[in-house]
Amino acid sequence: MCQSQYSVVMCNQFDVSDVGHDAGFKWPVAFTRGAWNECVKWNDEDSAKQVFQSEKIRLIDILRVCAYTIRMADPEENRMNFEIARVPRDGERNCFRSRG
Repeated sequence: MCQSQYSVVMCNQFDVSDVGHDAGFKWPVAFTRGAWNECVKWNDEDSAKQVFQSEKIRLIDILRVCAYTIRMADPEENRMNFEIARVPRDGERNCFRSRG
């Protein structure tokens, strides 16, 4: 069963369009399960082991970086890559690269 405060589409994508709209997106926004787990997912146990964070703030930060990247891109481009530096859940990895 898929559970999150965000809408889940077919248990493989997280629809974050409401938060995306607040970050400046005009179109629907969704995360794959893999991207969500790598970049957004965070819980109290993770905060106790490392540093306090929340899923909502992690999500907002990522969407703002992505929205900024889109605004700065060539208007003719329909895909772009960007990197997110984040505190990793496992304490090992520190960068996630999108695949446009």
